[in-house]
Amino acid sequence: MASFVIVSVKIEFGKKLCDWSMWLVEDPNYEIDLTEIIGQRPMVCPALQRKDVEVLPLTITMARRNPMEIGKRYTFDISKVSDIFDHLLAGKYLRVLEGHKVPTNEAEHYCKWHGVKSHTTNNCVVFWNLVQDGINRGMLKFPKRKMIWEADKEEITKLLLSDDASDNSTCVVTIVGLGGVGKTTLAQLLYNDEKVNEYFDLKAWVCVSKEFDVLRETKTILESVNSQAHANDDLNLLQVKLKESLMGKKFLIVLDDIWNDNYDDWDKLRTPFGVGDEGSKIIVTTRHESVESIMHTIPTHHLKQISDAASWSLFEKHAFEGMLHLCTRLRSLKIDSCPRLKSFSRGGLPTTLKTLSIGGCEKLELDLPKAKETPNYYASLESLSLSSSCDSLKSFPLGLFPKLNYLYVWDCKNLDSLCISEEGIHDYLTSLNNLNIHSCPKFVSFPKGGLPTANLTSFFVFNCKNLKSLPENMHTLLPSLQELKIRLCP
Repeated sequence: MASFVIVSVKIEFGKKLCDWSMWLVEDPNYEIDLTEIIGQRPMVCPALQRKDVEVLPLTITMARRNPMEIGKRYTFDISKVSDIFDHLLAGKYLRVLEGHKVPTNEAEHYCKWHGVKSHTTNNCVVFWNLVQDGINRGMLKFPKRKMIWEADKEEITKLLLSDDASDNSTCVVTIVGLGGVGKTTLAQLLYNDEKVNEYFDLKAWVCVSKEFDVLRETKTILESVNSQAHANDDLNLLQVKLKESLMGKKFLIVLDDIWNDNYDDWDKLRTPFGVGDEGSKIIVTTRHESVESIMHTIPTHHLKQISDAASWSLFEKHAFEGMLHLCTRLRSLKIDSCPRLKSFSRGGLPTTLKTLSIGGCEKLELDLPKAKETPNYYASLESLSLSSSCDSLKSFPLGLFPKLNYLYVWDCKNLDSLCISEEGIHDYLTSLNNLNIHSCPKFVSFPKGGLPTANLTSFFVFNCKNLKSLPENMHTLLPSLQELKIRLCP
């Protein structure tokens, strides 16, 4: 039996970098020992990392002392401030006044900016503001962003291209991580790498998923290797042919999305792999550590985790692309706290969808074609809730939602009106019976001529500071209205 060495790559959501309990500043009004950021040209600071952070004071006392800091937002990772200071100082972008000394002991509870021991550099609000101001003025630049998987890809590529990585054995690289964080994406980057293509004589990719079948996977590998279809269902015969194809060749085989942790199945599948040339590799992607454990022959090697921000960035970019329209029975969809999500899938929303709830998706753009062109675009939707989302939405077209009976809109920052098409409005709005507009600062008006919603029973408008008027002709167009609440409106 051929021997195998396992290299494991863990991809998980990172831990929060900021511990707000450390922000215990006694007096925020320190004398500043250094001056502003200086320099003749913008500086690209390696320690600058993008991260949207909103800071709230921990105590009432701090809030009173620093009223301007409440809710202040920073666009960089404030937990890296000490490193940012070091880079600015080394690059001569900070002017050090006479007598100011920065201690070499980084572990000491000390602020490099103020020269005091009452707080750390990372917790220095004054220096946070200085860095943010430098970013806003263009004096500090973020480094160009690498591909999200570049660091892991480089490290695994070295393993794949190394003849001695497996110690004269077939090397199995397992990529372990949560569903959707990009295990397959990373494997594809490796599989299609130009250097990898030149290094291996043969390559094969097998999509495994939940239904693991040794016969089927063996046949798929064989067909991928020799580009021939095989109707034979004799596992022994297929493995003999696979051995012949792999004999003396340096091969790379990817087994994508393995769920099965049955050791016997894995043992049967790997039987032909021992005949390959030195340097042959197998990549396995899985979301279960139990799959990794059945392959262990030596201790695993764990690569560094991707950050929390990187994980969410990847998820929000790819989670819905080309996927939602495949969910042909989906009836309810809730999307919450995805601030980087910009659009739904290319195929649009499923035609079976009845309930849609979106919250905390400020950059998401609703696909809103003209009602005349696609009158049934959201024909199935009955309930829609938008909360702190869709900042690009200015006018909401009720006519695109013929079956909508519940509409809740809260904190849509740029929404200024509800609108309806000129034709067929009575047909469009007969289902609507609950309408709630809450805390939309730019909301001004309802459709001209009023809301022809004969079955509307509940109508709430809260905290819309720029509202000019209520819908016209409410006494005739809203005969079913039972509950009306208007609050905090001019």
